Amino acid sequence: MQQDYYALSAYEYQYWKTTPMPEPHHLKGNHPLEFGDYARVVPSTYLKGLHASLQDEAIAEDDGLFQFNHQCIRTVTGGRAWLGILCQFGGSMLVIAGIAFLLMSLIVTFIKKYDDLSNAFLYISGTLPFSLGLLFVGVVFLLLVRLPPPYSDWIFGKASPALELNRQTGMITFWHFGWLTGRLKSKKSVNFMEFIPYLQPLVSPTPTSAGCNIIFVHKDDKSLQFSSVGLANFTSIADGLAWWDFIQCYMDVAEPLPNAPTLEVCRHLDPTTAKHDSAKGRDPRYWRDMSEQEYQDAEQAMAEKISRIYY
Repeated sequence: MQQDYYALSAYEYQYWKTTPMPEPHHLKGNHPLEFGDYARVVPSTYLKGLHASLQDEAIAEDDGLFQFNHQCIRTVTGGRAWLGILCQFGGSMLVIAGIAFLLMSLIVTFIKKYDDLSNAFLYISGTLPFSLGLLFVGVVFLLLVRLPPPYSDWIFGKASPALELNRQTGMITFWHFGWLTGRLKSKKSVNFMEFIPYLQPLVSPTPTSAGCNIIFVHKDDKSLQFSSVGLANFTSIADGLAWWDFIQCYMDVAEPLPNAPTLEVCRHLDPTTAKHDSAKGRDPRYWRDMSEQEYQDAEQAMAEKISRIYY
C-alpha cells in the first residue's frame, strides 16, 4: 500500500486477520454478510447498457458533487428539491383548476341563456378574477421551476453531497441538511470497518427474488447506517451480493479497483491499481475499445458468472 497516497485509516481486508470482527446486531429478517473472499465481479448497475457512454473520454463521473472515480463514490441530495416538486405539481393543478373554473362559468352562462347580455357579462366578470387568479399563480409556480441558476438556487437550494465512500481515506461521510433551510446541520465521518453489512430481502428470502437491499449498520450505534439505495439498483439478490463484493474491492486499498467500465479512465491514478495493471499488462482501453456486440457478450458473461457464484 502507498502510505504517501492512502491515509492510515484506509481499509484493508487483512486488518480482520488480526482484529476480531464486530458481533452483528439481531436485526429481524436481515442476514449479516461476510468480508473477504472476493469474487471480483461487477454488478449490473455498473455494467449494463453503458457501452454508448464509454465513448465519452470524460466518463469518470465527477462534477464536484456526485463522484464515481478512483478516490470516492459520492451521492448528492437535491437541496430543497421537494419545493420544486410542490411548485410543479401545485402549479399544474392551479392552471387546470383555473381553466376548468373559467369553462364552467361559460357553460353556466350558456345554460342559463341570459336574455340580458349585461347580466351574463356581470356573472362572468364576477367569476373571471378568481379563474385568472388561479391561472396566474399556477403559471408563476411553473415558471419558478424553470428558472436558470443561480436564481433557482435561491429558491430551491443547491445540490449538496449526501453520502461518500472514500477509498483513499477508508471513511464513510454523512451530510445532513435542513429540509426547509437547506443549510448544513451536521457532517460525520466514520471508518468503513466500523459498519456491519446485512442483506435485506424485500420480497422473499429465496435467491430468485429480485427485491433486496444491502444495509450497513454501525457496530455500536444502530441509528447510524446507510444502504445501497441511491448507489445501485439490483436485478436479483445475487446482483446485490455482487454489489457487496464490488464495494469491498473498491474500498480495499490492497486490491486494485474493480474492473468496471466507468472506472477505467482513472485506474492509472490509483497506485495499487496502476501497479496491478502494469504487472498484468491490462489493456488501458479494455472496455472502451469494445464493439457493441463484444460489450453485450461481456455483460452476459458477467451475469452468468454472478449467477454461478451466488445461486
